Amino acid sequence: MEKDDQIKIDDRFSNKVGVEYDLLPLALPFYDALQNEIASVIQKKFTNDPIVLVELGCGTGLTTIKLVDALPRARVTAVDVEAIMLEQAKKNKKLESVAFVLSDLLAYLKKLPDASVDAIASGYCIHNMPPEYRRAAFLEMGRVLKPGGVISNGDKIVPDDILKYWELFRDELSGLRAFRNTKHPELEGEWIEHYFIDDRLRFTELEQKDLMAVAGCGNVNFSNRWMTTTVCSGIKKSV
Repeated sequence: MEKDDQIKIDDRFSNKVGVEYDLLPLALPFYDALQNEIASVIQKKFTNDPIVLVELGCGTGLTTIKLVDALPRARVTAVDVEAIMLEQAKKNKKLESVAFVLSDLLAYLKKLPDASVDAIASGYCIHNMPPEYRRAAFLEMGRVLKPGGVISNGDKIVPDDILKYWELFRDELSGLRAFRNTKHPELEGEWIEHYFIDDRLRFTELEQKDLMAVAGCGNVNFSNRWMTTTVCSGIKKSV
């Protein structure tokens, strides 16, 4: 596993939330469908081409597995700043072909050459970042993407309608009760705290559209919505 710059801007995954992250789908019944959609967006564009694919914020590898399954000929590099989660991903035999990098995402992107990547995928990562970091990251994504390249971001990209958002936020919080039936019922409280921090960093559809423009992407599309979550994709425009 390659080690790069490890500047943490968020320590929320260094505790039990990170150790037991794979329990999250118990509270989010749509989790698997979301991961499939992230991979499907890229597969539809490149089918089985031997592309260069970078996953930002791979965590324990839940999204990575979907990417490898959907794009078996892709050269996948999965990046995360949390060693505790990356170590879990590395142990998965399905991911033996993946190059894992322990690094801050922005620091990693800045080291890539211009127009060197065909596709960038991310699942449940970007919303954790402050707005200024998100903007800097998408600027770098646009730089490293080849013309015609794809960004597929499945995340808490909340509706711009504030009343609709709060309704979905409330419903999603109630799903966290599922942790009460696990060996770690305390995760309900830890995830509730996490959700309210997410709200302070609120990542909206309007901001995501703007960030796709920052990355030089057109054909911006929002696919299915699952509560506060959706998949947004864009294609890098030719110069």
